[in-house]
Parts: sequence; C-alpha cells; structure tokens
Amino acid sequence: MENFERIAIKSTCDVYTLKMPDDKRFRCMWAKIIIDESAWMFSCISDAGNFSHRWPYESHRTFKKFLTEIDMGYLMRKIEPHGEEFDYEATIKNIKEHLFESRRNGDIDKKEARKAYKIVEHLDYENSEDLVLYQLIEGHKYFSDDYCWTADLIIKNHSPEAITFTEIIFPMLQEALKIELNFHKQDYAKKGEG
Repeated sequence: MENFERIAIKSTCDVYTLKMPDDKRFRCMWAKIIIDESAWMFSCISDAGNFSHRWPYESHRTFKKFLTEIDMGYLMRKIEPHGEEFDYEATIKNIKEHLFESRRNGDIDKKEARKAYKIVEHLDYENSEDLVLYQLIEGHKYFSDDYCWTADLIIKNHSPEAITFTEIIFPMLQEALKIELNFHKQDYAKKGEG
C-alpha cells in the first residue's frame, strides 16, 4: 500500500442515479451523477451529455449544500466554459428579419435589399461564425459598411445538452440533495434528543 499512496489518493464518492419522469424522457432517459465532497467536484454522465466541474473548497458549508443553492445561470457558465455556440439557423433568420426591417425603414433600397438577401440565401459554412461573417462582408456592401453591426446579427445559444442538464437533470439532483440533507438534519436532531 505504501507505493499506492505515493501515486494516488483514494476518496469515497456518492453516486446518484436519477429516475427521469415520463414527461421528461424525450429529452433525457437517464443520468448518473458522481459527487466527491472532499474535492468539491461533481460529474454527470447522461444521454443528454456529460458535464463536470470542480469548485474551490468552502469551510462554512458542505458541497452538497452548496449544490442545492447555486442558480442555473451560474451553473451554465461553469459547465459550458467556451460559452454559447453559434446558431446558424437563428442567425440566418435574424439577418433576414433585419434586412426586411431595414427595407421598411428605407435604410436600403429594393434592388440592394434583393442582392443582400441573395447573399444570405447562399451562405455556406454553417458551423463557422467567422466564415459566415466573411461571406456577408465580402458579399455585399450593406454588410461591410459597419463590421461591428454585422457581427451583432450573429446569434449564439447554449447547447441543447447543457440546456437539458440545467432544466431537467440538475434540478432533480438539487431536489434529491435537499431531501437527503433534510433527512440527515432530522436524524441528527433525533440522536441529540436521546
């Protein structure tokens, strides 16, 4: 065992297998969450995606208590460290709506609006925000007059997997942890009475 202790530290973790309600199973069928209280770390493996994060230790509360108190916006920033993903379809829709509005306001004439719309209709590279911007700017002067304005037309969203995690899986874990913590609190109170 002496050699083992030189290369590894073994800890005990709690594993939670969540039972998805029938009305949520179309988004997530199963999830297993591992909580390591000594390391302040959780890991989730599910059919909606895999997520994990580690926080710095806090002495004034337990890790499980901490997990019951965090909000979903904060959690989303932790599990998606690279931020939101480029949404090609929403971007195309947004650009078209902006073109229609600019035409109604008289910011662009009919002929130029048609040319710009054709550029949008033939955009490639749906996985690359930068290449879509490049095609817009190179394709028509309407988009190249103000680069920052064109970049504002790009739509980004959280991944569907992360949304499912924060809307379904993590709230279920929080509920389970609250029940567990309340049970332990009541159990300790009973032991103190006896």
